[in-house]
Amino acid sequence: MLLVLPTAESCSSPIFYNQYGVPVNIYLNGVVIMDEKDYPGQKMVNFTMVVNNTDKTSGITLYLVPSGLNGYLYVQPSYYIPANKKGNVTVQAYVDGPDRSGTIYITGACDDGPSIAEGLILFGINGRGNAPPQTCNSNDLSCGTFPNCQDISGWDGCQYGYYRNYFCSDNNIMYSESCTNFCCQSYVGSSGFCGGGICKGTPPVCENECDFAGRQCMSGDVYSCETQLDGCKDLIIKQDCGQNECLGGSCYNASQMSGKVAYMCRYDACNDGIEDEMISWLGSKNWLVVGKAYNKWTDAELNSYDLIVCSDETSACKTDSGTVAYNEHKNQGKPFIEIADDRYAHAAYRFNYLNNPYEFLETGNELYKTATDLIINPFQNPIKIFNSNKKMVIAPDYRLSSGVADILDLETDHARSVAFKMKETGNQGRYVYLGWFYSGFPSELTLDGINIFNRTVLWAKCGDACLADGSFDYPPVAIAKITPNPLAYVNQSVEFDASQSYDPEGHSLTYYWDFNDSYKTGWISTPKVNHTYTKDGKYNITLIVNDGKFNSTPLIMNLTILPQVGNRIAFVCQDDSCSQSSEQALMAYLRGKNYTVEGKSEGSWGDELKYYDFMVCTSSSGCSIHSFSKVYKMHTEGMKGFLEVPDYNHLRAAYQLGYVSWWSGYRANDDSAKIVASDPITQGYSGDVPLFTRAGDMGSIFHYSMKSGTQKLLDVNTKDASTGFKVDSSGTRGRYSYVGWVYKSSYADLTPTGEQILMRTIRWVQCGNVNRCG
Repeated sequence: MLLVLPTAESCSSPIFYNQYGVPVNIYLNGVVIMDEKDYPGQKMVNFTMVVNNTDKTSGITLYLVPSGLNGYLYVQPSYYIPANKKGNVTVQAYVDGPDRSGTIYITGACDDGPSIAEGLILFGINGRGNAPPQTCNSNDLSCGTFPNCQDISGWDGCQYGYYRNYFCSDNNIMYSESCTNFCCQSYVGSSGFCGGGICKGTPPVCENECDFAGRQCMSGDVYSCETQLDGCKDLIIKQDCGQNECLGGSCYNASQMSGKVAYMCRYDACNDGIEDEMISWLGSKNWLVVGKAYNKWTDAELNSYDLIVCSDETSACKTDSGTVAYNEHKNQGKPFIEIADDRYAHAAYRFNYLNNPYEFLETGNELYKTATDLIINPFQNPIKIFNSNKKMVIAPDYRLSSGVADILDLETDHARSVAFKMKETGNQGRYVYLGWFYSGFPSELTLDGINIFNRTVLWAKCGDACLADGSFDYPPVAIAKITPNPLAYVNQSVEFDASQSYDPEGHSLTYYWDFNDSYKTGWISTPKVNHTYTKDGKYNITLIVNDGKFNSTPLIMNLTILPQVGNRIAFVCQDDSCSQSSEQALMAYLRGKNYTVEGKSEGSWGDELKYYDFMVCTSSSGCSIHSFSKVYKMHTEGMKGFLEVPDYNHLRAAYQLGYVSWWSGYRANDDSAKIVASDPITQGYSGDVPLFTRAGDMGSIFHYSMKSGTQKLLDVNTKDASTGFKVDSSGTRGRYSYVGWVYKSSYADLTPTGEQILMRTIRWVQCGNVNRCG
């Protein structure tokens, strides 16, 4: 969609440069490509293009309108580049999802009225292959960056002498404007008039009441700073906090929170490295967390918080002498936690807690207690904090300053600390360093990992008193697992498990479930419960746990219920005849297991796919799906499961769906494979398991070609290559599984083990339950 602007003699055209400083011709379909490898660990990133305004006398206002990039690219309504200057055009891009491409249409106008020639950029994102972004509805009632969807239906009106018409394009809030005498006179007075599309006259002089973006706390309430029709900025009250506390532009009932955390981020968006994950995790554990750029905090603000946290070792944790963070911690007694997202300990070094900021990496998933300390006393060595190995940052003990306590090493006591702390001394506050999260995330912590992390934050807030038995009581924390999730089916029994919920003081818990279909459990003592839905739809399930004194913060989870399982399979064939031998063999096998199987080519499948439980392919052409087809869209946008059982060592569907980085795999010849994961599909098996009664070819994919989110199940015996893996449902995507070990072998040659693993895989793709569906 292009903005329609007043036409006049065109002013000089701007020159765009990509991230490498190379000019991009916006009039000859110039291309800009982003690659997720340039942004490790980040999901939503800021991407900047430099624009050179070659007009020597007039500034340019640019309007960028994205198309085909809904949820993947967000732009500002306009960008201004002064005359004969270079300026930045910064957009936000989502790089964690599948590959995405679209167009950015570019229009604009010079200060003196003429418009620039319209151009465009072909914009591509090489994504990480994880879940697509959640988005607003891209209409006037719901537009913007999820979850901050805005209703812009009432925004049209006079602004700065022009009538603005707001609209939503790919969830970007855009506007077109034109000069009207009414708006012009409302802005500059009765002498104002429109000439050549420009509001002319002398704007009124006013005194602004404020000058800040977003929301701020003032006099205990929430205010915004908004420009009025006269062009002046006025304070507008947005929320009366009453008896509650105002922090970070929001009202909170502090009595229900564990404490108040000031998170020092690299940027205001707090989306660098692990910042957003860490803030979300702390919030889920009843910590009130406010985050913004490290250089935006003031001493006065920090006085209202219990402790400071940083994780960005690039900027935010470089707490040099003279900075606000340094003063608050070293001179005002403010507790400080450094959670390293890279192999450094910049804050610890600047606080003089160790003599070198450059640390080392080691791999493991278990911690070892190296001291008697209240944070870790309840746990026994070794302490498993992740289910799989993660890279962690460690600091050699000889670097630690006097008084600093090494409390945890990685795997064993080897004088290399992965967590150390400093007690308060004089005007200096408590300090803790955690090196656990170089490659791991708080959402991946085990129950012991969660408890140690929470106890660490408690200790930082108020010291030993918080952890001494009976001296401090915090609310419990609700944690739940839904199986299957996030998809289940009408009349399918769904298990809701709250056994990972805990109370920091160890009190016993009771549980309350609201299943959002008019059924509530009431308070029960058992952590697990099963429930069956009778209608399809999207449900918000709520769990609250109680420790006998406090309720937890409600945990709200989403579950999509699809129509009842009908044992119907949509088979994607090479052509409508489905005559390939591999297609005939697999269809016969599935029909023998009481499935109704219908087969036709990819192009012949349409909206009727919604009446099938899941999709299957086996032939090379049948698995070569395309992003424009209904087959592709039903899996990626319609939550429909997909099973790929290729008859060659190719993974064409997995490649097109974004689960592997290359489609050509490795061929082995064997009758068995190695179990490499504990999973419901492989439960009861370990090591080398016989799959067929005679050796045959097996397809597989090298581990290095598997993208994030894939879960290895079986490997071939001769290489680091997976012959069976799965990808769980996420966002709008359905479940996916690859079975490479069948290849062209006869289903009649399956061993009992091979048949059980195959049927478990089929049922998992179908309904998320390996034992039965429906």
